[in-house]
Formats: sequence, structure tokens, C-alpha cells
Amino acid sequence: MSIDVVQQQGRESKYFSFDRYQIRTSLGELGLRVYGPSQRLIDEREEEPDTAVAYGPGFAQGVDAINDIGERLAKDGHMRFAALELPIETLDLAEAVPYRTDALMSASEVLSTYYPDQRQVVMGYSWGSFPAANVSRERASFIRGAGFISPTWWSAKHSPASLALRGGLECLGALVGDSPRDRLDLMKMGFHAFKEARRRPLGLRRDVTTIATDPRPAGIVDDLKDVPHVGVVIGEHDGLCRGSEITVVASQIYDSNPERGVDIRRVRSDHFHVFTNKASRQTIIDLTKELAK
Repeated sequence: MSIDVVQQQGRESKYFSFDRYQIRTSLGELGLRVYGPSQRLIDEREEEPDTAVAYGPGFAQGVDAINDIGERLAKDGHMRFAALELPIETLDLAEAVPYRTDALMSASEVLSTYYPDQRQVVMGYSWGSFPAANVSRERASFIRGAGFISPTWWSAKHSPASLALRGGLECLGALVGDSPRDRLDLMKMGFHAFKEARRRPLGLRRDVTTIATDPRPAGIVDDLKDVPHVGVVIGEHDGLCRGSEITVVASQIYDSNPERGVDIRRVRSDHFHVFTNKASRQTIIDLTKELAK
């Protein structure tokens, strides 16, 4: 895919900075922020970041949430993080996977072009695991590894009702048991999902049906067969993407290339706060650094 990149004015703050890019592709205009630690933190550590992440967001994950992840990983992980600013999509889910695959491919190419000394890892969260796997296949010779955070790898088909029940119970448990900041994060995510539901209720219902009934493990296995390193983070309190189902697919990925192995790490987190929870975020950082070696 041919892309035209224009570098724009970035920003420097106390703990992080970001470079901004406008990407013109056959998909249209895409925004991209590449987060990194602030110059102050670089000076304190006396080293430049050496790892860059091309991030595939989850379904209905808003720009604010993605940028928040970029800020936290840049600061705490001393790494670069490519956060896509996608336009509002009017695509069916079947079209959204290739669309987001091409968008994430653009982010990966920007990292390779503008940060050639960075060891690149492609990361997918939740439903974003599918575009991330597709990009990992195409970019296997350019990246060090692929990481999957709480991926939607069902071991069997689910009904839309059962999947909605899982999500509802997950949100309820998070609201009851989480910290005030995590509750605020969850309410923000809920607001973005509510806006999406109002904008296209029939389309969203169709998307949920497709997600529920399409586990896609075979495609994931084929996509990752030649990727140098693969890692998975499983939330022990994740009621939406359950560890028992994720490990079934992870075992298939391992069997496709036993010499490589699959690095599986478990964290004490639910689905929605795996990045905002400090302990689980550190595990994600540690895994990413290991995949980048």
C-alpha cells in the first residue's frame, strides 16, 4: 500500500512527548501520534528508547483511551507507541478488519521509516488482535514480535446474548471493585460505546453478532506461524475474554512453530483495565521488551 506521510507539530510535556503525522493513503486521511518519553526522562536515564509499538486498538476503543495508553507506556516503559487517530468508521465488521489492518500497516511503516533504530513490536488489544495478526504476517521480516493483550480468541462460537451478558457482568464488576480513576476510565469507554450505539444501532448489533460467532483461531495461527516472537497477556479476572479460551488458541499457535514458543503471562486484571492497572501495565511493558529482543 502506497502512503504519503506529512510530519506535523508535536508536543513535549513533563513525562512524555509525541510526534504527529498525517498519513494519506487509499483509505483516506489517517492521523498518527508516536508517543515517547520526554526529553527530561531520556536525560535522567541517559538512554534513548529502543522499542516501538504499533498498536491495534480494540473494538469501539476511543481515541482518548488509545492516547492515554500511549502516554502511560511511553512514560513507564521508556518506549515509543504509535497511536492511530482513525476517522469515524461507517463500515461493517467484515470491512473493518481489512480497513484497520491497512491502517495499522501504515503505522508500522511510519515507525520503520522515521524510527529505523527502534525494535518494533506489533500489539493488538481485544478485537484488535485480528488486524495485529494480519500486519504481523505481512511485516514478519521487519518486526521483532507480536503481542496480544486480552485477545478475543473464543474457543467456540457464542450467541450475541451470551457475549453481551459477559460484557455487562464485566462492566458491573469493574464499577463495583475498581479504583475511582479506573471507574472514570470505564465510564469514558462506556460513553464512547453509547455514542457508537446511537450513531448506528443496527450496524453495531450486527457487529456484535459477528464477533460472537467468529472465533477466527485458524486465521490467527496461520498469520503468526513465521513471526519471530509471540506473547499473550491474560487477565485472571477477565470475564469477557477468558483465559481458558485464550490458551486453547495460544496452544495452537505454539504447535504451529514449537521451536519459537509462545510467552504467556497472567495478570490480576479485568478486561477493561489491563492497561490502566499499574501492575498489569508493567507486565505488558516487560513482555513487550522481551518480544523486542
